[in-house]
Amino acid sequence: EGEGEGEGEGEGEGEGEGEGEGEGEGEGEGEGEGEGEGEGEGETLDEIADELLAAFDDADTDDDGRISFSEAQTQFPSLSSDDFAQLDGNSDGFLSESELEDFTDDSEGGCNGGKIGGVAGLERWISDVLVLALALAGASLWHSIGHRAD
Repeated sequence: EGEGEGEGEGEGEGEGEGEGEGEGEGEGEGEGEGEGEGEGEGETLDEIADELLAAFDDADTDDDGRISFSEAQTQFPSLSSDDFAQLDGNSDGFLSESELEDFTDDSEGGCNGGKIGGVAGLERWISDVLVLALALAGASLWHSIGHRAD
């Protein structure tokens, strides 16, 4: 009788929007980070690099011309140190505008310069491989049809 009546109303658990805090807090999505596209949640490294580049001066709070890990985390609280390291092209512990530009330029080519950024990068890589396989199958079929006509 009334066992789960007032506990956690179930909305935040299935959506993954509260990450750790939303389970028993009722709303789940009102944690500040969890509204749909929340800060850093579910965003690819490409999107993070683009947004950091667009807001570089705001993100660089100490005006030293580079973004530290803590400055980047202010903009994207869920950014991990591994993700930051992937963005940090020269591994100096800071992001420069040129590193972010290089990262976004490299990612246009499908495999992110040899680095695959999360699920989105993997999906893009699989998509590229499938397109290549279909192109090869089409060329092979075209070639075999061409020889039959002789």
